Amino acid sequence: MATKKSVSSLNDADLKGKGVFVRVDLNVPLDDNFNITDDTRIRAAVPTIKYLMDHGSKVILCTHLVKMANDCIGEEVEKLVAELSDGGVLLLENVRFHKEEEKNDPEFSKKLAALADVYVNDAFGSAHRAHASTEGVAKYLKPSVAGFLMQKELDYLVGAVANPKKPFAAIVGGLKVSTKIGVIESLLGKVDILILGGGMMFTLYKAQGYSVGSSLVEEDKLDLATSLVEKAKAKGVSLLLPTDVVIADKFAADANSKISTGGGASLELLEGKELPGVLALDEATPVAVLPEEAKKDKAVKHALAVRAAVTSGNYVMFFRLYKTAPNLNICLMDLCVEKMRYKAVSCISRSYRPTVPVSYIAQVLGFSSTSEGNDQVSVGLEECVEWLRAHGACLTSDGNGEMQLDTKVSSTSTFFF
Repeated sequence: MATKKSVSSLNDADLKGKGVFVRVDLNVPLDDNFNITDDTRIRAAVPTIKYLMDHGSKVILCTHLVKMANDCIGEEVEKLVAELSDGGVLLLENVRFHKEEEKNDPEFSKKLAALADVYVNDAFGSAHRAHASTEGVAKYLKPSVAGFLMQKELDYLVGAVANPKKPFAAIVGGLKVSTKIGVIESLLGKVDILILGGGMMFTLYKAQGYSVGSSLVEEDKLDLATSLVEKAKAKGVSLLLPTDVVIADKFAADANSKISTGGGASLELLEGKELPGVLALDEATPVAVLPEEAKKDKAVKHALAVRAAVTSGNYVMFFRLYKTAPNLNICLMDLCVEKMRYKAVSCISRSYRPTVPVSYIAQVLGFSSTSEGNDQVSVGLEECVEWLRAHGACLTSDGNGEMQLDTKVSSTSTFFF
């Protein structure tokens, strides 16, 4: 999937005093008294909203749950938008109250677009739906870019699957095997371990001849479940099912927990499907239209490799490319070095226990190279030590006097999280 342009790429001229139509996902769970029981999605939308406010935008929020303004189009809404001050925020009425939203009606899309100058999609959880507010409006507002949450979800999910560390394990949960078949089959070609949980486990257990009592089973999908087990075995994938379950008389609101707010969009992306709400956004770079001859150029090939490394979070490849950057490419890579070093040390701190040699970190993070002279390696090591200390890392010495990063302490520090 091509990298999409993010809101952070827009300058002050794009945002100051401009109406910015922001599609957010505020579809939060409510209890019987309409109290919010999990505000994860609201908090996840805050960085994009705050960024736009700080840059003087007139922020027009569009979602599909809450009731705020009396409508999302019409004279009253246009009046409220006109009265917005720079840095102000207006939350529109539930966009799905209009049947035209889910039909992706062009006229409805135009009315939504007429409220703003710029489009930002931060509703990754709805990106798999080609609706007026997720796909249609992007045809009439330029620039159309991804919000911080959208970009974060794309970077993580695409990177995790495109360039996974081995062994690669995936956990998929859900009530029915039938609704997860696409993502399960896609993951079987990539993972070493696949853990299946939730209600679907009972269908898989019954397919293998186990008794599941009165638990929910998709009787017409037993053959499908059997084929999944056989495919996993054929591909050498360890298919794990829970051995214990928790039973209760209700699914309590306070028992609700999530890692990703993506929902169906996450599953469709992992399945390999294209998401209309993402495709509608502007490309971050013109790579898609580069002629094949241009892509053979040494500097261009290097730049494309760097882009892939940054998108997937592959810090090892990034710093290998950093050391071999041709022409002015290294100047451009310098803009990403701090961020990639931060990510790399954060990952190393969580992966190694209890310590890891600073000399290894210096080499991996591009401070020094084994091919360099002793003096240069020494300077690189000193720079690495200085950088780690400046960022709050805990350093110790082993019995041989070699500097070590205490990963247990460092991984729990505020810097690395």
